[in-house]
Amino acid sequence: MHRTLITAAYGAFAVGPIGHVWYHKLDSIATRFHSPGSLRFVLLDTVIFSPLHILGYFGVMNVGERGSWADFSRKVEVDFVPTLAAELAVWPAIQAANFKFIRVDYQLLAVNLLTIFDSAFMSWCRATEDWMSVLFPGLKSPAPARPVVAGSGQSSSVVDGPQK
Repeated sequence: MHRTLITAAYGAFAVGPIGHVWYHKLDSIATRFHSPGSLRFVLLDTVIFSPLHILGYFGVMNVGERGSWADFSRKVEVDFVPTLAAELAVWPAIQAANFKFIRVDYQLLAVNLLTIFDSAFMSWCRATEDWMSVLFPGLKSPAPARPVVAGSGQSSSVVDGPQK
């Protein structure tokens, strides 16, 4: 439940306002260059917004779970690339349709409806040790989680912090 509340707060207070500005900025660029719904915007969204969104999510979850800088760094080291790859498997196609068919005033709403599933996936990734091998048996994360020294006062997982 704690993770759900943190994820909801991140969406409401970070992604919502930032996404609103982001989509209107992309629209103003489209108007200036006379190319609405352009593949360029999918590329910009993929290259700029997606990585920042993942880092932001990992950071907010780490703070919400009272993790350390080492916990955050380790999470990024282990899960950033696989999470970005999973996001890139889905979001460019969604964004292409979004930019082509949805008016800018409703683009964030359309994305937010689908983000419910994306947030559930990211929350599961955040809470699941070596989620790549769970989702895709035979594949391993780039770097396995390091064991925590007993009695160090840290949680049972360097990557995920305390489990809720």
